[in-house]
Order: sequence, then structure tokens, then C-alpha cells
Amino acid sequence: MVTLQLHVENIAGDWFGWIEDFPGAYASGETSLEVERSAPRAFAEYLKWLREHGSPLPNHLWDTTSADFLPTLANTHPNPVDSPEEARHFMASDGKPLRAHEFQHYMNLLRYSRADLVDAAGAFPPHEWDTAPLGGQSIRAHLQRLADSESAMLGRIGRVPSVPSHPDPLSKLARTRAMFETAITALYTEGHEITVASNGVRWSLSKVVRLSVWHERHIADRIEARSNPSKYLKSVRRSESLVGGRDVTSRHQEADDSTGENSFARHTHASAYYY
Repeated sequence: MVTLQLHVENIAGDWFGWIEDFPGAYASGETSLEVERSAPRAFAEYLKWLREHGSPLPNHLWDTTSADFLPTLANTHPNPVDSPEEARHFMASDGKPLRAHEFQHYMNLLRYSRADLVDAAGAFPPHEWDTAPLGGQSIRAHLQRLADSESAMLGRIGRVPSVPSHPDPLSKLARTRAMFETAITALYTEGHEITVASNGVRWSLSKVVRLSVWHERHIADRIEARSNPSKYLKSVRRSESLVGGRDVTSRHQEADDSTGENSFARHTHASAYYY
């Protein structure tokens, strides 16, 4: 039996449980109890996700199923926060310096989650990005919120980014991610893997990266669910978590050159007629 240590917290009305030592692995639900119950299945799906992206698994996790996982609560924060960049939980692994192979693993996870997000958003034509059935958030709002959150979390460890605006949200995400990867690589290379306090909450390089991977996986799943009506109904909760703000639908943001976004060309080619 493999024990899963869960760090459970309420963010924007929904409950999430992050799994110690497995960055990007999480369970979600409408209550903390639902998170705990869903953790074995969610972790099995996480391992499948790693395999699909060609990431090696620890030997003891080969040929495991959800029945092999036993969730335990490491800690629970009962008071909700409004956004990922306010997350209060702090894992033991968040406070440890990253070794070279661990840092590379984090970088790989960022690329896996980004590939999934681009595929999920690219499955919808741009003219559908401003619609939101059943009171949920639009795709545009999800993507805008993700870019803003990634920048805000980096600011928690002392790097305040400046990202040029772009009317295409995937292009803005590409610019934000390029800045994000440059900043975390510099922090790691310079050895600035210290734990800092921001508004009374502990943050570290490890925490920033793993929450960025989780958030992107979560947003990609919410977008993908829109193509499956039954799954979408289950995914839309009372506050459609992690957005917590007004929908972003303006098409009049300042346009800029498209440097650094070539990796998204196959998903944003239709934007020319949309904008």
C-alpha cells in the first residue's frame, strides 16, 4: 500500500488536496472529505498523465492502481482563500533545496501541463472563447487568470515580472511562461532557494512551480470538460473556482509583436480573423 499525504485547502469555494512529493498531483471536491475519498483515483490519473508524457515513474509505482493508494491528511486549512497565489499550505518538500534532476523534473512538468492546456484550448474555435455555458467562466477568462496567477506567484518569492500585453491569451501565456522559466532558472542557478514569507504565508521556489503545474492542469481539465456535457456539469461548482473575478472579454488590448509564441502557432492561427 502506498500512502498519499494530502495537504488540503479551500480555494475560491472548492477544496483541493495536493499530494506530498508529487508536484502537480492533486485531488479536488466540494468538501475536504470528498477530496480525501477521490485522492486514490486522482493519483492514478496523475501517474497515467506522467506516462503519457514519457516521464519515468518510481519503480514502486509501476503496475499500481487506485486500490493501492491510501490517503492520509497531513494538514487541512479550513479558512478559504480567493486565489492560488494566496495558498497557505506548505509541504515539507517545499522547504528543501532542489537537486539538479529534481529541478529538471519540475521544468518538464511545466511543459507537460502547457502542452495539455494548448491542446484543450485549441480544440475550440476562437469565436467560442468568450462564451460560458451554465454560468461558468469563458475560456478567455480562464487563460487570462492563469497568466495573472503565474506572475503573481512568482512575485511571492521576490521576482516581480513585467510581461508585454497581447490580445491573444495564448500568446500572452507564452510570454508569461518564457519570463517565468527564465526567472526560476536564475533563482535556482544562483542558489536563491530560500523560504520567504509573503503576507504571513511561506513560499519557496518549489511551491511556486508545483502550484503553477497544478493550476495549469486544473484549468486545462476545466476547458477540456466543456466538450463533454456530463463532465462539464460536474466541473462547474458554485463559484467556478480559481477565477474569482470578472470575465475578461475585451478585444481592445494593446497589440504587440508576436515574438516568442511560435510554439502556439498551430492553435492560434485562427486568431487572425477573430481579432
